[in-house]
Amino acid sequence: MPPRALPRTLPKSAPSPSPTFKPGRSYPEQQRAAAHLPKLPILYDDAAVVAVDKPYGLVSQAGKTDALSIEDYLPGLNTSYGLPPPHPLHRLDRSTTGVLLLSRNPSAASTLSRQFRQHTIQKTYLALAQRSASPRRTQDTEGLCRAPLRVGAEGRVRVLEDKKDKGESDVAETEWKELGHHPELNLSLLLLRPKTGRKHQLRAHCAHLGLPILGDRLHGIAALTPALRALHKKSDKQIFLHARELAFQRWEKTPQGKAKMRWISVKAPIPKAWRPLLERAGFMGFEELQEDWGSAETKVVEGEVVGELD
Repeated sequence: MPPRALPRTLPKSAPSPSPTFKPGRSYPEQQRAAAHLPKLPILYDDAAVVAVDKPYGLVSQAGKTDALSIEDYLPGLNTSYGLPPPHPLHRLDRSTTGVLLLSRNPSAASTLSRQFRQHTIQKTYLALAQRSASPRRTQDTEGLCRAPLRVGAEGRVRVLEDKKDKGESDVAETEWKELGHHPELNLSLLLLRPKTGRKHQLRAHCAHLGLPILGDRLHGIAALTPALRALHKKSDKQIFLHARELAFQRWEKTPQGKAKMRWISVKAPIPKAWRPLLERAGFMGFEELQEDWGSAETKVVEGEVVGELD
């Protein structure tokens, strides 16, 4: 039996689409409690798209393990507009926190998936990293990393040292900037903007630069400095990589029947687990960290009218 097509229009009983949202809103308490699930904040919500703040440890796609995944939350996401549950449009590693985007209907899924493939969607990450002792570590504090990446037979991502062996599928680019560094802790705050979407791209590129992400045992330094371990008991397990902001394009139908394109930028709050490290390193004053802790932010940038909607 073929799958039932998702409705492309809202039922009469549902509210009309609106760019308004409630930062930090959580799933209905009864549904969450019945499933024994922890709360998952919603950062943005409309009739076509929903963005959630993925915590550390939550899997983006259910697998062979019994680990809690975003799919466990999908039934609770269909309450706002009376539509079937949404589906994730991309993945974040289990250890990565921050903005995760989901679609509510096939049209939105098609449009946004195309933006992901064409790298139109703008993604900004923050990471806490350590400077390695390797003589190959970059001496720059910002730049564009173009190191090609390939997934090996064992599933581990590695940088291709011989660029003659590089294929189109190996191309990977990341804009990066070291916002600050604390020598005693050997702790750096990095701003990362991936231009491609390869597996473990940010982790592999940071390690290649000699700035491995804190807690990354696969690509980076296994042992933390004593000063860092004293600040955070879970530092040996947690990877400090956060999907801080995601900006995507959305169509909006005006009262005159015109199609207006606008940018929607969704920003996830900095994880509270980062705060002791940020305060100790003196990073709290950076503009990239300015916000009310525990709150979300969504910015809508209006675009020009570009055509008609049917």
